[in-house]
This record gives sequence, C-alpha cells and structure tokens, in this order.
Amino acid sequence: MPGAKTVWVYPERLKERGLVDKLFSELLIQIDAAGFSARKGQIADAAIVPVPGQRNTLEENR
Repeated sequence: MPGAKTVWVYPERLKERGLVDKLFSELLIQIDAAGFSARKGQIADAAIVPVPGQRNTLEENR
C-alpha cells in the first residue's frame, strides 16, 4: 500500500505535466476497445455487506 504522500504526489505530478487529460483519454479508448461503455456524469455506488456462510454440506446440496 503506498503511503499518503505517494497517493497525493502522483496526481499532482500528472497535473503539473499536463497529463491528466491524456491519461483519461487513453483510458477511455481502452475501455471502449474492450466493449464497455463509460458515460460522463454517472456515479456508481457499492456497499460491502455481510452474507451468511454456506450451511449445507456437499451431500445435502446434491
């Protein structure tokens, strides 16, 4: 896991060098080539929730 400074410095250096737009343009090209659809202005929300463990034995499942 990178340290907090590393995480902060990386995007700052991209901005300084004017590479943010180029980086995301390339990312969108690769997403499109893979057949996915990336649309601007969308927010994806996900949550990790606990689920019960498997209670049946293999024999019961058969």
